[in-house]
Amino acid sequence: AYSVIVLDVDGRSDVRNPVMVEPGRKVLRVQGPPATGFPYGEIRSFTLDVKPCTRYYLKAVKKNQLEQDFVPGVDYQEPIAGCTA
Repeated sequence: AYSVIVLDVDGRSDVRNPVMVEPGRKVLRVQGPPATGFPYGEIRSFTLDVKPCTRYYLKAVKKNQLEQDFVPGVDYQEPIAGCTA
């Protein structure tokens, strides 16, 4: 799995790292890692049902490091300590 860059959430591009969003169904647009010989990775959109007080780590799954194509997803998630919804 590879890292992704979050470009926007629900069409809003004023995202910072880490990206903070309200709970609910969100459409994320992410850029995957570039393959050898390419300056930038490809861009994909996917939907994530964001739970309250949860941190998500996103990933790009590629067949191999030479491929530009990838599938975005959640690598893992964890509760945010001290958070109360």
